[in-house]
Amino acid sequence: MINYKHGSRINAKRGWLIIDGKGDEFSIKISHIDAVKFKRNTRKVTKNQSDAEIIFTRGSEMIAKLQFDNMALAKDTYQRVSNIIYGSQRKEVESNE
Repeated sequence: MINYKHGSRINAKRGWLIIDGKGDEFSIKISHIDAVKFKRNTRKVTKNQSDAEIIFTRGSEMIAKLQFDNMALAKDTYQRVSNIIYGSQRKEVESNE
């Protein structure tokens, strides 16, 4: 599980979603993503629990999860990620016709 911070970059290259952390904290590459889900933690039990999560799935398997302490950053990142994932799939479908 990755704790996403301000300054992290999101790119897409040749079917991979690449998320680079600020500095060299982390870098993850995810491919073959079927769906991306936004989960808001409305009932925070502990102070360390994140405000929101973005979950990437392949079939029924969770392949990655980003955790956020800032709801605005989480929503913005979810929008960017879903545009990359679903936008690229739409282009592929249109080009196959």
